Parts: sequence; C-alpha cells; structure tokens
Amino acid sequence: MSDTESFLYRFSFDHDDLVNYPWSHRYVTQEEILRYLNHVADEYDLRQYMQFETELLSADWCEEEAAWKIQTTNGAFVARYLVTALGLLSKQNFPDIPGLASFQGQLTHTASWKEDIVLKDKRVAVIGCRSTGTQVVKAIADEARSLHVFVRHPQYSVPSGNKPITPEYRQDINNRYKEIWEQVRNSQVAFGFEEVTRPVISVSAEERVKVFEDLGLKAMDSDSCLAGSPS
Repeated sequence: MSDTESFLYRFSFDHDDLVNYPWSHRYVTQEEILRYLNHVADEYDLRQYMQFETELLSADWCEEEAAWKIQTTNGAFVARYLVTALGLLSKQNFPDIPGLASFQGQLTHTASWKEDIVLKDKRVAVIGCRSTGTQVVKAIADEARSLHVFVRHPQYSVPSGNKPITPEYRQDINNRYKEIWEQVRNSQVAFGFEEVTRPVISVSAEERVKVFEDLGLKAMDSDSCLAGSPS
C-alpha cells in the first residue's frame, strides 16, 4: 500500500485523467498501481518507447561527444541524457547477521516477495519495521503461528485511516485538483497536506506527546487526510 493518498499517487499532467480514472480506497494498493500504470501506458501508447528484458551493463560519459555511451544486453546506445530512476531503495539489503548464510529456514526480502510464500502456522521474524515493515507485520500477524519483530529504533506510526472513498469525497478532490497540485509543488514533502511549521523541540515533551496522540486520533477520523506510515 502506498504511503501517499490515492489522489496524488498518479501523474499530474492529464487533468481529464485525474478526474475520471477511478480508485477505490484512500491509499492505493500494488494491484491498483499496476492497473493504473498499464492504463497510462495504453492511453499514451508508451510501450513503443520501452524495451523490456534488458539489462544495463555500462554507461560511460564521453566528454568529446558530450554524450553517454550505453551498453545493454540488447545493444548499444548513445544518449545526450541518461536518467537511471532507480530510486533510493532499489538495492536489496540483507543485514550482516552472523549465521545468516547457514539459516535453514526460508529467507525473503520485501523487494522480491514470492507469491507462493507460505506463512500459515510458521514462526516468522521481521527485521526492520519502517513503512513497509509496518505493513508486513499488520498483514501477516493473524496468519503466522508466531511473529517476532526486530527493530533497532522504533518509529512513530499512526493509523492510516484507509477506507473506501465515497462519491462526495471524490467529487471534492476533483473540484480542488488545481489547488491540490499547487500546494504539492510548493510544499516540502509533497504528500498533499499542510506541513507543520512549528519545530518539534519548541515545546515540552508532554506537549509533544499530546500533539502526537491528537494526530493519531485525527488519522482515524473518516474526514482526516493524514499521510504517513500506515499501521
């Protein structure tokens, strides 16, 4: 599930598509994301510009030609611009835990989750509990026989408030799309809500706890629009 509300987890360049393409819940899931991406690819006939099953082998900048010399498993290319777009978390990381190589159980990573993995009646351990880990714990807690979560530094999470959207909610979003994108483009984190400008250390510890608790309650309110790590 995305950590951004569904009305923002999409491309902003086509207003008609923004107001007409459906979504079911306040936070979009993997299945819906894939369906939406296929929709955009079909709508703009983008597959003619895509090359699948291709691995990038090397990319070298040529100063004399002011171009990239790119080698792939399906041929060579010369490009003025190269955008890798891998994302900050594209590389899977398994922590260097003594004995991990000799672990006899099934080891998996959320970035390469196996569709046929069986957790029912199994002893399960989750290492790390940020946004994805929080969602994993919630999804498998009732299925596993036992579940242990290993966390170095606990993070603050609030209920996502995820729920089916109503026609009234969707109409309100459609009416405000221009305003919404204007706010997003001029915000610090681009999550579609007004950021707090008051520094967290400007108040006492007691008041901080109160603010956090109040935000948690608002997140559970059906009219709230908080985004963050779903729990």
